[in-house]
Amino acid sequence: MYRGIRLLRPYSRHRARLLCRAMTFATLPLFLIHAAHAAAAFPSFREECRTSPTGVRPLYAAVSDFDLDGRLDIATANFMGGSVSILRGAGARRLQPHQDWPTAPNPAALVVADLNEDGHDDLVTVSASSSQISVLLGAGDGTFAPHVDLPTGASPFGVDAADLNHDGHLDLIATNSSGDNVSIRLGSGVVSDPIQIAQGVLVSTRDGLQYRIDPEAGAFQLVQIQR
Repeated sequence: MYRGIRLLRPYSRHRARLLCRAMTFATLPLFLIHAAHAAAAFPSFREECRTSPTGVRPLYAAVSDFDLDGRLDIATANFMGGSVSILRGAGARRLQPHQDWPTAPNPAALVVADLNEDGHDDLVTVSASSSQISVLLGAGDGTFAPHVDLPTGASPFGVDAADLNHDGHLDLIATNSSGDNVSIRLGSGVVSDPIQIAQGVLVSTRDGLQYRIDPEAGAFQLVQIQR
C-alpha cells in the first residue's frame, strides 16, 4: 500500500489543511485533517482523521467551490475509475457523498481552471494511457458537461493552467513522460490545436507568432520573439 500527503494551501501559524491520499486497488477513502492553532512555525494537527469515499484509486485532488455555495468542495482524479469525483462541502467539516464524472481512461492528474471564462470552475485531467487531456466544463452548481478529449504528447502525467503568453486567456500545459517534453494549448476562451515545446526550442502557433521557453524566467514561461 502507498500513502502520500499533499499540502493544498500554504500553511500558516493558525490554520492549514492537509489532504491525505491513499492508494490501493479498491475504492479508497479520502482523509481530512484539520489543523489546530499552533504557536510554533509549523502547525500541529488533531489526531482525528475523518474519511469520505471517492472513486476508484484516486491519485490527485484539488479544492474549489464548485457549486458557489461558499463552502469548499473536493475533486479527485480516479486513476482506475476513469473519472473525477466531486465531494461537495456540507458544512461542519462534512462532505456530501461523491458524484463521479467520466474522463478519458486512467486520469493521473487534475487542475481546476475557468477555461471558457464564464465564471465557473472547470476540470482538466490528463490520461497517460490514451495521451489525452479531458476538459469538463463546470455549470456552477457542482455539475459538469460531458468530457471533451484533446490529444497531447505521449503519456502525460501532469497538467496545469496559466496565461503563458499574457493574452488574458488561460493556456494548458501537459507534461509528457514518454516524450520528455511538454504540450501547450494556447487558450482563447475556446481550445485550440496543441503545440509541443521543449526548453530552448522555437514553436510556431496558428496566428503565425513564434515563441520559445525563457530559461531565465523559469519553465513554461513563453517569450514572443518574432512574427
